[in-house]
Amino acid sequence: MTAACPAAVTGGERAPSSWVAVSRITYDAVGRPLTTTTPAGDPTTVTYTPTDTGPLTRTWTKGAEPYGT
Repeated sequence: MTAACPAAVTGGERAPSSWVAVSRITYDAVGRPLTTTTPAGDPTTVTYTPTDTGPLTRTWTKGAEPYGT
């Protein structure tokens, strides 16, 4: 899934051909977000335990910081 907004052009007009991606998100089979990427290309990855269905026992998020949360 990609969210987008129109990029500004001269005269305050926003042509449909001037849309830019704001972020990119991928999802797992259960519908949980797995990765997100900012327009600058900064990735964030989420890992779930268990990886499929069942009670969620752990979530690990890894972003631009040097450690996960």
